[in-house]
Amino acid sequence: MVTRLRLDAALYEPVAPRLPGQVGRPCKAANRLPTLQAVASDPKTRWQGVKVKGWYGEGERVVEIVSATCVWYHRGLPPVPIRFVLVRDPQEKFSTQALLSTKLEAKPGEILEWFVRRWQMEVTFEEARAHTWEWRRNVNGLIWR
Repeated sequence: MVTRLRLDAALYEPVAPRLPGQVGRPCKAANRLPTLQAVASDPKTRWQGVKVKGWYGEGERVVEIVSATCVWYHRGLPPVPIRFVLVRDPQEKFSTQALLSTKLEAKPGEILEWFVRRWQMEVTFEEARAHTWEWRRNVNGLIWR
């Protein structure tokens, strides 16, 4: 799964494995990590340039990314191990955004390409829904052209 992630999401280090004979309720998350907004604004962050094919109708586009694995956790919900990808535009045409994938072994460039490709699928599905709705209205006699 690939989706957007809030820049203020609560991200944590993974929990260390339990020792044999350790008692008590197991921890769900370890130490909290800085927010992605803090990572994006930190001058020490090491950004990596990546070329993305098919960038929203523009063809190939170079963006900068930072990625790591962590645990996404919110009280009352189960912890989810994720890989996040923080994306910024060197041309500053769009604001910094974060993506997440539940496939930890995926490469950051792959995650970004999967996310960009979803736009093409969404447009296709939207057009198919519009066509189907028009057909239903015509068949039911609601609209005649």
